[in-house]
Amino acid sequence: EGHLANINRLAEAGKLVLAGPFYGDGDRRGVFIFKVDSLAEAQALTDTDPAVIAGRLKIVLHRWSVPKGMLP
Repeated sequence: EGHLANINRLAEAGKLVLAGPFYGDGDRRGVFIFKVDSLAEAQALTDTDPAVIAGRLKIVLHRWSVPKGMLP
């Protein structure tokens, strides 16, 4: 599937730290945690996802930071 292939590509490039779906609320939702310098870079990466391009997934971006060294 294109969506999963894109997830793997972003992870191999070192941009995607983790990704996965949420379960139990009936809606199709999930999370991507990116290691990027800006929301614009995160938006550009999500814009490459086939499920986003096809309109099956909607992206909502939030800036989030963690202490240095916490994420790989």
